[in-house]
This record gives sequence, structure tokens and C-alpha cells, in this order.
Amino acid sequence: MNKRKIAVALLTIFMLLVVSCSNDSTESDGSMATVVEEASDQDTAQAQEVEEEAVEEVKEELPPIKLDTETLKNDSGKIMLRSMTNDKSGFYHATVAIVSPTGTVVFADPYMIPQDNGLIKADIVTVSHGHGDHMDIDYLQPYFDGLVEGTTSLIKAEQFTVKDVQVTGVAASHVAVLDLANPTDIIYVFEIDGVRIVHLADLGQEELTEDQLKQIGRVDILFSNFSNVTGYGFGTQKTINIVKQLKPTIVLPLHYQEDVIPEIQQALGIKDISEEETLLIDKDDLAEITELKYIFLK
Repeated sequence: MNKRKIAVALLTIFMLLVVSCSNDSTESDGSMATVVEEASDQDTAQAQEVEEEAVEEVKEELPPIKLDTETLKNDSGKIMLRSMTNDKSGFYHATVAIVSPTGTVVFADPYMIPQDNGLIKADIVTVSHGHGDHMDIDYLQPYFDGLVEGTTSLIKAEQFTVKDVQVTGVAASHVAVLDLANPTDIIYVFEIDGVRIVHLADLGQEELTEDQLKQIGRVDILFSNFSNVTGYGFGTQKTINIVKQLKPTIVLPLHYQEDVIPEIQQALGIKDISEEETLLIDKDDLAEITELKYIFLK
């Protein structure tokens, strides 16, 4: 990546010189301003071309990315959900893979993604906030460099659709106080084949606002932290409050603590508890569930 960095640095220095010269010329002779501006625009365009060429050179020099197309292959006809981080300790348990019935792959908050058989390509990658255990730069860099195609949504309240997956980002907070102008967490909602899946990430609010609830809408499957690490904004009662507000059919833990899980389950009246390596589910399966179900993705 050295050539790319050098090109960007040279472009930055060049632009600073052009701006400086333009300012000096304007002060000394107003008649030169137009000439300098035109030259600046032309030189800027040329500099951009140089940078683009440098980036393409880097792409050509790098070995092709080996892609893993088997790990998340889904021919079940249902939505597939799987925990994907290499770190299976509860503290880092927040990376989720969602695969549509047609094979569209979503990674929510990638962290320590296994790459033993190559990079597991995602059609959509969402990042709720900038903490390292939710934003794996090693995994994301090929997308940033244009070496792997995919749509990335980085800490952004936005709506878009990729193939058969509709994504909605809802501004939220990692701490108790919500500042909509500067959200510190993004709740991502994924709608696939009529099923609505919500990934709360590191939500730290005491409860959701009416506007947030409206944006989120109906919740079929909810990923929520089951933790009481107050230093990170997590709280047992917060989780209980949020789950009660959203009324999901299934709740699955993100950052979790073994001693906190039973307390939350009891407060929510959860009796249907299970563990799965991979969850395969569709609308018909959800319709058969009559009370709140807790599933741990190992």
C-alpha cells in the first residue's frame, strides 16, 4: 500500500501549494485570481487522475483475494443465523452472520472473522460503532480498497436494499444519554423474506424513544447484550426494559455474562431456552412460537 500512501501525500502537499499560491496572487493582483483558479482546477483534476492510477497500480500489484464461498453457503430455503467471531468468550460475542434464503450474506459488527479458507465475502457489512470488537479493519480493508465488492454501512443511520435484504440504520446511544446529532451506536434492522431481525449492538440507553420504536417497527428476532458492565453502558435492567419494549419472538445474546443471563431470563419470563450452532428459520417457524424464546448461538 506504500504507493497509494505516497500518492495521497503528494496530492495533499500539491493542493496546499496551489491554495497558497492562489491566495498570494489574489492579494497582489486581483486580475490573476481567475487564471490561478482555472489552473488550480486543471491541476487538481490531473492530481486526482494520478491518485486513481496509483490506486489501480496497488490493486494490480496485490495478490487476488481468496474468497471463502462455502462457510456461509445456505441452501436450506430459510434464513440462516450464525455467530462468527473467532473469540467465543462472552465479552466479544457480538459478530453475527445473517444469510438470506437466496444466499445474500450480511455481517453485523465484524470482529476476528475466521479466514482459514479465505475471506468470507459479505454482500452487506454493517458497523454499529467504532470500537475494535465491532469493526475489524483486517476484514474490512479489502472492501475499502475496492478489492472485494460489497455494501458497507459504517455507523450511519440510513436505509438501503441489497438484493433481497432491506437495511435500516437507527441512531442510538452507547451510553444512557441519547444525542441524535452524534449517535454513538447504530441499531441495524434487517428485513428478509418478511422477517425482521434487529441487532442492537452496544445499546446503552435505559429505554428506546418513541421515534426509535417507530423506526425499528415490528421485531421478530432480536440480538441484545446480556451484560451488566456499567463502564461500557450495559445494564441488566436496561436489557430487560428494551426487550419488553420491542417484544421480539426470539431474543439472542450479544456481549453476555453467564451470571447475568438467568436473571434477565427470569425477569422476562423466558422458559423456552436452547443453544444452536446455526439457526435456520422462516416466517412459518416464527408463527409457531407462542412465547418469548431465548436462543444462544455458540
